[in-house]
Amino acid sequence: MAWWLLLGLLGASAAGALLLEEKVKGKKFAVLGERSTGKTALINFLTKGTFSTENTQTLIAEKTESNRLELKDLELEIEESKDVPGSEDFYFAWESITETADVVLYLLRVDELMAGNKQTEERVKQDMGQIGKWMKEIPKEFPLFIIGTHCDLTDPDLTKLPKDKKGYYEDKLRGMSIFRDIVLRGGGSNKVRVVFGSLKSKNATEDLVYQVIYQVVHHDE
Repeated sequence: MAWWLLLGLLGASAAGALLLEEKVKGKKFAVLGERSTGKTALINFLTKGTFSTENTQTLIAEKTESNRLELKDLELEIEESKDVPGSEDFYFAWESITETADVVLYLLRVDELMAGNKQTEERVKQDMGQIGKWMKEIPKEFPLFIIGTHCDLTDPDLTKLPKDKKGYYEDKLRGMSIFRDIVLRGGGSNKVRVVFGSLKSKNATEDLVYQVIYQVVHHDE
């Protein structure tokens, strides 16, 4: 799955808008991940402005429409994109998308990793090893973000924690051996950032997207 993302800043100073455009406008985002991690739900929200908890798995590459979306103080303009299946059988498509991307987002299920699901652990290790390898072979430098979804299914529910406790809990998650492992496989902490959230509701999805864009804008700071 990949899309082109053009951003403008609403209600901000000219300098702020310029900074955002320089860092994000016109960048191509590659959104990768296993089945049922929320890729299609995320891209449907961005390209259609709709939210649904009932999304079918993507079995073949599908084109999506363009859309303009207002999100807090951001205005997002998403051009035509392609939704690619999450199966490892489509690694060839993942690699092609990664090679032409400016930012790579990899979605995974936090709830399954916290539950010790070995199949999920092995799959994310395999995925991140591949993505890290592809990125090493690309001559340009660009950021890789690990997006931990389904945090509403963790114990405790990360989405319901107060801000101070949420930050502490997210640090504990980043300290888990599986996250340290996949960050290393992706190129190390200097290249890889980790964001946690949920796609259970429209508000939760908006918060997650906002977190990602904020991280992209401030990646080099």
